[in-house]
This record gives sequence, C-alpha cells and structure tokens, in this order.
Amino acid sequence: DMSFTYYLAPNSNSKISGSVKTISSDGSKRAEGVTVTMTSTGGNLTKRTVTDTRGEYEFTNVPAGTFVLTYVKTGYVSSTKNVNIKDTETNYSVPQVNLISSSGDVENIVGKVKNSRTGNAVPSREVYLIPYFKSDFKESDIWKRTTSDSEGNYSFYNIPAGYYTVATPTAGGFLRSFQFVMTGD
Repeated sequence: DMSFTYYLAPNSNSKISGSVKTISSDGSKRAEGVTVTMTSTGGNLTKRTVTDTRGEYEFTNVPAGTFVLTYVKTGYVSSTKNVNIKDTETNYSVPQVNLISSSGDVENIVGKVKNSRTGNAVPSREVYLIPYFKSDFKESDIWKRTTSDSEGNYSFYNIPAGYYTVATPTAGGFLRSFQFVMTGD
C-alpha cells in the first residue's frame, strides 16, 4: 500500500482593496491621490499605493496575517484600519474610508443624552460621530466615539466644518440620531 500526504500552502495571493472619500465643507468626494500604506503588525512587510481617480486602491500578493492600513492626504486628518487576512481569503474588501478635512476652522460638538420620554440624563451611553448625513450606517462609518458622563454630557473636540450625524444606541439596540452642518463660522 502506498499513501500520500498533501499539504496545502497558506494562501499568499490574497488581494486587499477599498475606496477612500474626502469630507469637507464642500461635501463628500472620491479621494484621488491618497497614499495608502499597508504594514504587517510584525513590521516585516510594508507596501504602499496611491488611490486612483475613483478613490480606489488595491494591494495584491498579500500573505495571511494582520495588517494596519494607513491613509494619508495633505489637508486631511489621516486614518487607520486594521485588517486580518485569513489563509482561506483571496479577496478582502475594506469598508470605505472617509478622510475629514483638517483645513479651516474647527469647532467642538457638545450635547447631552436624554431619555426621550422622561427627559432625564442618560449617563455612560456610547455616542458616535459619523462624517455625513446617514440614517443607516455600519460600524465602519463611525469616525469618533465617546461616552456620556454621569450627567449625560458628551463632547467631540476639534471637528472641521462638514456634514455630520451624531448617534447613540438605545436600550433596545436601535439608534437615535440627528444630522447637522458645521460651517466653521
């Protein structure tokens, strides 16, 4: 009798792709010319690319592992995303990244989380800042997070002019949100 053992090599041909938009007082646009750097958490692999005219980018021949993607464009606040590529994945699509303008005036957003029925303050509630008007959003859309203090107060500091949604989860898992425009005036 003969027996054979086959070993499958880990996938080293994965592709990571995604898109980037810029957000400023002029609205949201596809972000051409964003430098995207992919670095393995061990630091032994670094790749760079630049977004095309559609704001899209792609890394090919990516081995399995954990990576940090860094997005940089002059005039915008840089951003990072963590990505974990499994041996079995061949295409990994990164949720859209939004770069917020760092030019112009900045403001602070402050508020209070209150119970809509009783009007009482709600302490220790998560509050999300999302950089555009959106009623249905994903975890990856959240730009900043904070938690309300013991009196229900929350704040986000140094926010550039633009379009924003502030949202907080309710006890039932639903979100309460409101939209506004920061003019920087």
